[in-house]
Amino acid sequence: MQPIRILITDDHTLFRFGLRFLIKDAPDLELVGEAAQGEEALRLCQELKPDLVLMDVSLPGMDGMDVTRQLKQQQPDLRVLFLTMHEEESYLLRALAVGGDGYLLKDAQREELLAGIRSVAMGRPYFSPAMYVLLTQRYIQDARHHIAPTPQMVPIKGMAARLTQREQEVLQLIVAGQTNAEIARHLFISPRTVDTHRTNLMHKLNIHNTAGLVRFALEQAAC
Repeated sequence: MQPIRILITDDHTLFRFGLRFLIKDAPDLELVGEAAQGEEALRLCQELKPDLVLMDVSLPGMDGMDVTRQLKQQQPDLRVLFLTMHEEESYLLRALAVGGDGYLLKDAQREELLAGIRSVAMGRPYFSPAMYVLLTQRYIQDARHHIAPTPQMVPIKGMAARLTQREQEVLQLIVAGQTNAEIARHLFISPRTVDTHRTNLMHKLNIHNTAGLVRFALEQAAC
């Protein structure tokens, strides 16, 4: 099994030094490079193709959030684990919005950091316990106060042989005028999964835009 190839991005020399030795002691991890600035991280990711970036938020010049946004656009499969001192919800939510795969505080213990690296490298999000608390509180708040009413569904007929049940649900919500984010919340799936279903719908039905999907569904309902 190949080791997880890691790039450290942090402007504090002593902190990078500590991470370097932690990674060196783990047989399944490999340090491939270090960056002290955001622009340097972008360049090294292009050159070295790491599997995962340990990303500080506060960097000179381009900050870690902007770096991550660009990295995710250029290399969608690259994993980014934020390693930061910022414990505020606003930073956490922004980190998620730009595509961060995990968020650990810099006071994390060695085993917690290793677990975070391994989890994120495998495609599983990982957060410091304090960040889990913030996410849970946010979820409860949204569930209590911001749940959108159930949209009016358009009955769709004659499509069972062509579309899966989930695809029909997504199509109904598209017809109801919901965005990908709203559909994701309604069906308890990710916006990326919604986008995949939308793409599959267009491919199966040979339709190339949302207006065409809506027109098709309404025609089916009228049959």
